[in-house]
Amino acid sequence: MPSAAATAILEFGKLIHTEASRPVAEHDPKRILTAERRLIEQLSVDDNPLLKPALLFHVSRPIEPLVVRVLALVAYLQLCTNFRVAITDVAIAATEDDTARIITARQVITSLLYTKRLQLAVNTDDQLELGQAMSSLLAGGSTKLPVIVNACELHRQWRRNEAEAAKRKLQESKPELPTARAIYESLSRFVIGQHDLKMALAVAGRQTLLRRAVRQRKQPQVLPPKPNVCVIGASGSGKSLACQALSQILHLPHASVDCSQVTASGYVGDDLSGCLSLLAQSAEAMRVNPEEGGLVHLDEIDKVSSAAYSSPTTIGVQFEALRLLDGAQVSHPVGNMTKWGGFGATMDTSNLLVVCSGAFSWLADDLNGRKRELGFAHSVNDNATHGGNLRELLSTRGGLIPEVVNRFSAIVRMEPLTPEDIAAILMSDRGALGEYRALLQAEGRTIAVEPEAALLVGQWSIATGQMGRGPKAALELSLREALFEGQPKDIVVTIDLVRQKLGAVGD
Repeated sequence: MPSAAATAILEFGKLIHTEASRPVAEHDPKRILTAERRLIEQLSVDDNPLLKPALLFHVSRPIEPLVVRVLALVAYLQLCTNFRVAITDVAIAATEDDTARIITARQVITSLLYTKRLQLAVNTDDQLELGQAMSSLLAGGSTKLPVIVNACELHRQWRRNEAEAAKRKLQESKPELPTARAIYESLSRFVIGQHDLKMALAVAGRQTLLRRAVRQRKQPQVLPPKPNVCVIGASGSGKSLACQALSQILHLPHASVDCSQVTASGYVGDDLSGCLSLLAQSAEAMRVNPEEGGLVHLDEIDKVSSAAYSSPTTIGVQFEALRLLDGAQVSHPVGNMTKWGGFGATMDTSNLLVVCSGAFSWLADDLNGRKRELGFAHSVNDNATHGGNLRELLSTRGGLIPEVVNRFSAIVRMEPLTPEDIAAILMSDRGALGEYRALLQAEGRTIAVEPEAALLVGQWSIATGQMGRGPKAALELSLREALFEGQPKDIVVTIDLVRQKLGAVGD
């Protein structure tokens, strides 16, 4: 049976809990202070050789009232009501919601954790229970002092249990991997047309997920191949949009770098490893490990081609890209560190999907099979640049080293956008019209675009070479006066308005 002092502690814990459960206006702090003084006097003269030391931080110091309050509250809730209580709730209840004393109470709780009077309940969020020896002591079954140990190991064990529980929960709730067709259909909500591109990205995305799943099993077996994709397409055809959409669909961290702004190691400027630093930041925001899967987009890869932009750094950048394509261990800067100083980190890139893209504008004649001044249009019957011929073209006149070209599991040529495609981009909620609709709705206004006007914008975008970026420029020109004047409230973009505004630009 518990001693009289232990019984008094439990009764005091009940009083604190009852008082804390009442509305603030009905609190009676004098009642708690009176009971607290009586209890501390009783504990101070109690000759129980086990209970008194259990309530002290040091034997030479008097009993700390907050220690009594915390232990009494947790003991009552655990031994008499059989439930645990959160650290924050204990701190507030023990201090009557006094902000300054709440901080002190949390410090007391930390001290009690280190001396193992209290412990964090396993697999719960910051909840407390009595240490085993303290629980036995107050219940009347203890024969020796509570063991004073370093609580760091207890805390580490709790964190391990918490991590394992979270991992089990994630595995139980993890959905089945999407099929390549499902990824393709999801991409179609973002990207208009471009069948070959979406198919190649869907297959590569599926391979990335399968490779991650096999690696997570930690069983010795052959991994699925690492996918790398090369995309050839004109500016504004949707290369960057497709990569961003794919990372969202697969829930993978994403990083994009413009190769025209990087140099080889040893030259002034940032090198290609900076993309891994961006990927690490994206992964940290998503609370995932980038080494378990990610998407790296190396845009403007044609700008480091030795064929059109001869420079000492072009081949160097390609060889650095080769390490990403191979899936090697690659060092990268951390935080604001540049390649010129400090120690960086190393990332395993073997589970990254790498997409390289570029216009390769000087190859237009070869790609089209006929002389053209602009664009990438090709006839339906022209199959000369498909398959292996594209690889040969990129490694000869394309200016990419054969080692890089041979690492691409798929090389895709973007389809030319038609006026209808660009009109669909304009009318999409994710396109320029959706952005301007959000702008006008903030002003209590509306906007609508006639189909004929959208088609004319598509024709104008192709004629000016803006392609998929044309709709935003066209709407800005068409709506500039209405946005400036604040009228009319309901805007309709007609074909006459588009012809008037865009025709003046072309004159």
